[in-house]
Order: sequence, then structure tokens, then C-alpha cells
Amino acid sequence: MYLIRAVLTTLPALVSAQEPGTPVPPAPTASAPKPAPTEEGAAAFPDRATSVEALRRHLASRVAERRTSAQAAMGDLLNDLGWSYEENRDVVEKRIAAIVALGPLVSDLLVEKLVPGANEKAQRNLARNAARCLQRIGDTGVLPDLVRLSSHASPDVRADACLALGGLRDARSATALTARLEDAEDRVVLEAARALAALGVRPAAAAIAAKLARFPPQSQSFRALLGALADLGAPEGAELVLAQLGKIEDAESIGEVVRYAKNARAASLAGPLFDLLADAKRSSQQEKILEALGFIADGDRRILAGLKGYLENRSYSVRSAAAIALYRQKDKSGLPELLKQPEETIERSPREPWGYLARARVFFALDEWHKATLDYRKAAERVPRGERLEAAAVCEWAQCYAEQKQWEKALKTLRDEKVQPAEFIAWPSSKLPCFDRLREDPKHAEWFTPTGG
Repeated sequence: MYLIRAVLTTLPALVSAQEPGTPVPPAPTASAPKPAPTEEGAAAFPDRATSVEALRRHLASRVAERRTSAQAAMGDLLNDLGWSYEENRDVVEKRIAAIVALGPLVSDLLVEKLVPGANEKAQRNLARNAARCLQRIGDTGVLPDLVRLSSHASPDVRADACLALGGLRDARSATALTARLEDAEDRVVLEAARALAALGVRPAAAAIAAKLARFPPQSQSFRALLGALADLGAPEGAELVLAQLGKIEDAESIGEVVRYAKNARAASLAGPLFDLLADAKRSSQQEKILEALGFIADGDRRILAGLKGYLENRSYSVRSAAAIALYRQKDKSGLPELLKQPEETIERSPREPWGYLARARVFFALDEWHKATLDYRKAAERVPRGERLEAAAVCEWAQCYAEQKQWEKALKTLRDEKVQPAEFIAWPSSKLPCFDRLREDPKHAEWFTPTGG
């Protein structure tokens, strides 16, 4: 592995070994015997008469030097990758970040670690964490090795190779990953689906949807496949998703269906979703289904009529969900219902925060970010500093910026309002990935430090 990569980096130097100004040896005279090809090469390049052997020795030294450098750069970090990620997440994450910062220098050594030397827990942890490092480094130079390992005899190695391939963002791995959707091991199928979603291979959507029936609808594996479909956002496979809808009961899986409906906008989902809505017993299920309908109805009059029927529901949360779904379809008939209670509260108690917070949450749900931030600010100003309600208003205020991918503004809001990381991280709606990328930035270190980063 090291030898192949060293050849690729050294051959260009050999190609240009004869500089333009190097005099060309004179052609042999007619009377002189014609030299053998090896003699001719030696005469033309006397300093490279044994060039192949010299190259072999040179590359061997470079390979050894590169491996030694990688080992030295990682030091004890490599040993620490043998810890369980689940049991020591914070510590292992810091070790992974340090290794990722070294870049492609350590990629080959990490690929070696994907095949454990023994069937011990520490060795398996090392392999899995090495795959996480490769996923984040994204060095396409190891793509052939990872593709090869994706067909390894060990399912653990296959799964780790798929995990790493998803981070390379190289379309050349799509064929190998699609083949792994037919793997006999569930964990390999799931990693391949996630990797294909990360690569944005939309033609794989139907094949991923076909695997839904393989898992119980309430399982984490089922939600992972739905999540991959939602990330791809392709309408292909919608019928296969529909076939599973009647079996879904937990809010998390319904939430992934909502994400799928939002991204794929598959119109064929509308009718079955209304059937599911009619059978739903809990208001939490009804709210999620109404949310999905808001993204896929596309202004169809029959769909709008169906949504309007839920504006008369006994549950305020269901009425609100129906009004929000209508608003997404450019129908504002439910907006007065949404704003009625918050505005009555503001009119009755303008110095209290509750009405502003409730109205801000309405605007948040409608993606009216500017109006939402104005009301969140007013709510925060009306609560004594340090109280939980104030933290709630600020966290959701910051989340308005996060939803728009304005990470710096979100973090600045939290810092300016003296909200600590633990408070935001614990907040239900917070999206942590946007702040993970800021965590290592020195100018934000002060904010993260109080909770240990």
C-alpha cells in the first residue's frame, strides 16, 4: 500500500529526469556494432544504469520513512483509539480530532488498522475508530484499499470500510457501496446506506427503500434507513416507504418520514398519509403526519380541504399543525388560529414573556425567522437573567440562526446572552453538528471551556 502510493509520487520525478538542456548522445556510426537495449540505456543515462534497482531501494526507504513518520505523528493517540467510543465518547472524539488534523500523512496506517490483529475488544474498537478517522480525513488516495476491504470476509471490516468510504465523497465508490446493500449482515447494509446518502447517490434510493421490510418498524436500524432516504431526498422508493407507514407508531420514525416527505416531495405519499392520519390515535402522531402533508401537498385543492378539516380539531396542537401545513401550501387561512392565543396573552400582559415566546414559536414553525428572532429577544428581555425560561428563549433564538446555517450568529447570540454550552446542548431542538465545527476554533474556546469542551 505504502509502496504503490510512493511510486505514484516518485514517477513524475523520473519522467523529468532528463532536463531539456541535456545533450543527446550521438548516434552510433555505421561501422560500430549496434548496442543491446540495456547498453544503449546505460550509455544515454550513465547515472541511471541501474535505475530500476535504485528506484526500488529509494521507494523502500521512502515507505519506511513515511510509516515511521505516521507512527511518530500519532504516538499514543493510536493506542487511545482502542477505547470504546460509546463509553468514552468525549475523550475518543478529542483523539480522533487530533489524528484527523494530521491529514493524509496517516491515512495508510489507519487503513492497516481496519483489519484487527486479534479478535479482542480493544482491537475492534481501534478498527472502528480508525474508520471514523478515515471518514473525516476524506483522503481519496486510499479509496482502492477501502473498496477492496468492503468485500472482506469479516463483516466488521466490511462495515468499517463502508463507513470510511462515505466520508471520501468520491462517486467512484458508489458501485461497491450499492453492492453492499445486498450484504447478509445488517450492520453492513446500514453503513452502506448511510455512505450512499452521504455521497448523494440518488439512484440508490429505491434499493435502500427495499431494505425497510428487513427491519422492525420501531427499530433504530429502520430509522437509520429512513434517515438515509430522507438525506437523499429522491422520490424513488416512495411506494416502499408507504408500505411500511401503517406499521410505524413511534414519533422518531414518523419524524424521519416527515423529513423524507419534505426532501423527496413525493406526491404519491399524500393519499396514504391522510389514511394514516385518520387512523392515528395520538395527537403527537397526528401532528407529525400533518407536518409531512404540509411539505408534499403542492396546493392540491382536495389536500387543502382535508387539512382545513383539522382546523376544527379539539386539540390545539393538532389545529396548529394543520394551520402550519396550510401555511406551507401558501394558504394562510389557519394563521389567525395560530396567532390568536399568543396575541391575546401579549395584549393582556405585555410585560410578561409568555406571549412573546409562544408567538415566536409560531413564527419558528412557519420558518419566519426574522419575526421569530424579534419575539425571542423580547421574551428573553422580560425574564430575569439566569432563569430557565430565559435560557429557553435564547436557545431557540440561536436555533433560528442555526436553521439558516448562520452558525457564527447562533454562537454569538448564545455567548452574548451568557448561555453556557450545556444549556444549549441539552435543548431538544438544538442541532449540535453546527457547533461541533466551531468547537475547535480558538476564538470560540472561551465559550466552550466552562463545560470542558
